[in-house]
Amino acid sequence: MISGNLKQLTEYLGKSADLLSKHQLQLDSVLQTLDLQQHSLGILAILLVKFNSVAVTSDAFEPLFVQFHEFILGCNGEQIRFAADSFAELCHLCTEALTERRKPAMGIPAMKEALIKLQSKESQLTSIHSDLLRLCLLARNSTAPLHLLEIDIDDINRENGQMDPKYVLLYYYYGGMIYATRKNWENALFMLSMCITTPAMAVSHIMLEAYKKHMLISLIHMKKIVPLPKYTSGVVNRFFKHLALPYHDLATAFSHNDSIEFEQVMARHSDAFVRDQNMGLVKQCLSSLHRKNIQRLTMTFMTLSLEDMANRVKLSGPQEAERYVLEMIEDGDIYATIHPDDGMVEFQTNPENYESMSVLEQLKAAMEASMHLENKVQKMSDELSVNPDVKCDMADSELKRALTSFDDDFGNHRETSKNRVSTSSAGKGTVRVPRQAQRKAICSLVEDLRKSREKEEKKKKLAHKRLKALDRGIRVLKPDFVAKVISTEPPTKQPSIKPKERGTSTFTDEDFEKFEEEYFVPGKF
Repeated sequence: MISGNLKQLTEYLGKSADLLSKHQLQLDSVLQTLDLQQHSLGILAILLVKFNSVAVTSDAFEPLFVQFHEFILGCNGEQIRFAADSFAELCHLCTEALTERRKPAMGIPAMKEALIKLQSKESQLTSIHSDLLRLCLLARNSTAPLHLLEIDIDDINRENGQMDPKYVLLYYYYGGMIYATRKNWENALFMLSMCITTPAMAVSHIMLEAYKKHMLISLIHMKKIVPLPKYTSGVVNRFFKHLALPYHDLATAFSHNDSIEFEQVMARHSDAFVRDQNMGLVKQCLSSLHRKNIQRLTMTFMTLSLEDMANRVKLSGPQEAERYVLEMIEDGDIYATIHPDDGMVEFQTNPENYESMSVLEQLKAAMEASMHLENKVQKMSDELSVNPDVKCDMADSELKRALTSFDDDFGNHRETSKNRVSTSSAGKGTVRVPRQAQRKAICSLVEDLRKSREKEEKKKKLAHKRLKALDRGIRVLKPDFVAKVISTEPPTKQPSIKPKERGTSTFTDEDFEKFEEEYFVPGKF
């Protein structure tokens, strides 16, 4: 009864925005008479009207933000979920206002509390997630959202049917940018690829920007362009290459292992890189190219002087070559020793044999995480199998391709798989559970469920058709044939239909006409 009243109240308040707008001067007095816990929906409606009417640059915004912050901290979560779309809109308006006033850090605590109030579970994605990540990026605070980004999303809050897909794209796009600022390239690639591979039928500017950053981070982290999975929307393959030509030219120069050519491409397309605010990543690609060329030298030489290395890699001098070698040794990219007396570098092999207790503990942790993931997927499978609201409409060829191409994706990403021991850190091996495994398992589950339901529907339709034909046929059969069937004696006249060979259909149109002519009343079947 209470939920029904709250739903009616939500609908009524949604229609009362114009009425509240006409009484702007009395809204503050009304707010003072309302209780945060009991009248959360009413306060929400009033704050929405005030945010839509108050200018962001005016002095009235500061007290309005204080009211917003107090509301977020003290509102009734059960009530505001009935008006999830209005609650999310209020957070979007506040985020825009804080962005225009260049005070993003003010809104981070409130947005963290707001998405908790709106969520029905921790792994549910809301549109407020993108607001929080945006404020963190503008405030240069990459630590605050890390816990949020580490949670595997398995549900999306529909917000009363008003959830805009752009907020899903922005969540993964901003998440990739935050990981990139922390130089966590692997997770940055994952988040950006999730944004790019979202099913789409039109070009999205958010996906295009994610595509550009994905290319640059691939060059930085993998020293090559990581191919997108085959379930990527056809829109990406058709249009994005032409819309990101400077980045493809950069990738081509990178593949030639020539730093001079790479710098020439940088200079030629510098305006595009600056306009996209990607020049910082482009410069890191140049540094990655130098590191790649130094790694190639380890496959040819056992010892090499710093001066000779600088000439071969086209660095400014031995000092820069020494700096790169020290950084690569620290990062575990190469194993080498620098002899300061003669300026020689001695390259070595990886001393780790992966027999230490730390590796065993990491393997054990990875196995436990995999078992937890399997249990989670099985639970989702059980929920989907009994959910009557689940509809698997596979008319969209793009979605069908997305659900059937995961194996190819894993085959194309053998080098970037998170399901192996990584040798990227000196003396230590790290084991990671693939984050894409959950998406693969869920989509495979949905596909199996769709096939099962299609099979059941076909059986029902076929049974209904047979019953209908039988009922109709009995009523129009010739009397003599009915009498013969009822009598114990077999009918004297047999059908003149020739038996079909194995593998052919039972009846053709010609066979059915003969059968109808011999046994049914003309014109009534």
